[in-house]
Amino acid sequence: MAIARNAILELAAATSGLAERTGLLDLSSVLEAWQASFAPVIQQLDPIDGMRANLQEILGQFAERHQGLHQQLWGAVEGLAAMPKIDIAWSTGVEVVVSQFAEMADAWARTASVWPSSTLEQLYPRNLQGLDVAVAGLQRLADVGITVYEVPRREIAAALLAAPDNAALRSILDSTIPQIAQDCDEALDRATGHSLGEAVPFTRQAIAAIRNGHHAAAQALLASTLDHLIQTLPQQRRATYTSHKLTQRADLLEWDLRTFMVMGPVWHAYQQFDGRAGSALIPQTFARHATAHRVSSHQFSQRNTTQALLLVTAVCLFLTDETS
Repeated sequence: MAIARNAILELAAATSGLAERTGLLDLSSVLEAWQASFAPVIQQLDPIDGMRANLQEILGQFAERHQGLHQQLWGAVEGLAAMPKIDIAWSTGVEVVVSQFAEMADAWARTASVWPSSTLEQLYPRNLQGLDVAVAGLQRLADVGITVYEVPRREIAAALLAAPDNAALRSILDSTIPQIAQDCDEALDRATGHSLGEAVPFTRQAIAAIRNGHHAAAQALLASTLDHLIQTLPQQRRATYTSHKLTQRADLLEWDLRTFMVMGPVWHAYQQFDGRAGSALIPQTFARHATAHRVSSHQFSQRNTTQALLLVTAVCLFLTDETS
């Protein structure tokens, strides 16, 4: 991702002369004028390998949060496949033009450091590699409290990402619980670290309950285990990942990819809930507060147990990654 950040700053620096004349009021027109002024040189030089893919990924991830700037620059990024690396003396004065995009690149750089490969595909956990993953798909799952971070296996993750609606998601979670339980049990072998406490053995007790058909008991245990894991975090992070007053849905897109994939669904699972609410207001997707404060078949279900197991396993692996 350092390549993508440098490419963004290099592109901004190339507009330095035009920026002085325009006052940086219209970034899209600056880029268009820059392309036109260097067209003769561009035709003589090689393309910038990989820049278009890197920039599209970065801009795409933040399209919803930074919609205005995204609309200005997307057309320019589409044309980068044919652009060269211009060998001229760059000015540093116009780096401010893309400060917001540089900030985005920094976030993705933090994500890239988690995995050994620098390719975009390797930004995703191993169970998603080789799949056509869009952030919009990950956000759709997060909105109903589902994570596909490291678990479940690739085939089930692909089915969840491709599900056309919530009914299809519920059906997949219901029908694949034995496979998901197996995937999570195996993945927990990689979950280590003092911060986890007894989370792993208690999660495995929940898996044993699932295998014996005791889904409600498993869901209750998993809800407590999830809360235990969240309580191990510093107060500010804990509030950021769970508070619906401090954090808004749009804020989730500011997080790096790894955090978004795990804590985005966790944030939704910590939706506000009044235990005195009528049955019609009880969430039908897994919700930590509803599980803890209300006994109801609206909340306790096999599919919600599956959701809770995916969340707890993902958080265990997330915290392990942070300390490794």
